[in-house]
Amino acid sequence: MWFKNLFKKETVQTVDAPKSLDSDLLLQETILSHNNRNFSKGVIATLVAGALTISAASVCKRSIASRKFVPQLFNSNILPPPFNPIREASRAVNYATLLAGSFFAFTMSTMFLSNGVGTFSELGHVLTKKYSRTDYSSLPQDQESQEVEDKLTSLLNRKSDTSKK
Repeated sequence: MWFKNLFKKETVQTVDAPKSLDSDLLLQETILSHNNRNFSKGVIATLVAGALTISAASVCKRSIASRKFVPQLFNSNILPPPFNPIREASRAVNYATLLAGSFFAFTMSTMFLSNGVGTFSELGHVLTKKYSRTDYSSLPQDQESQEVEDKLTSLLNRKSDTSKK
């Protein structure tokens, strides 16, 4: 009957694995735990930087809204409140610095999270590997490309020879 095999207890056989497999598994587990730690750090840093960016934007918006002076209908002849341009300029620079810094922190933490790294040096290695250009001058050329390059070189040499005369 087909269902007899469903309820049969299976025995587990132990196999002695080579030492290299154990060390490879240990290395994989270590890398996985490292990546999990980097991911949790990246998520926390991204959320904190995002909250900082949003709060900085709201503070800047409130400061700009409080500086506006809109006279009422019959108050147009009344002078606006006193205005100190140096203080306003320093506040504007401070708010711009706060916004730029928080946005930079948000961008960097998002890059850390998306690339799965935990430090700036790891991020540098990942970005270098991802966006580095290969040096094509050291690669061998095929026959057609070599012929075209030789013809162009000879044409350019002829032009430069005629221009010297």
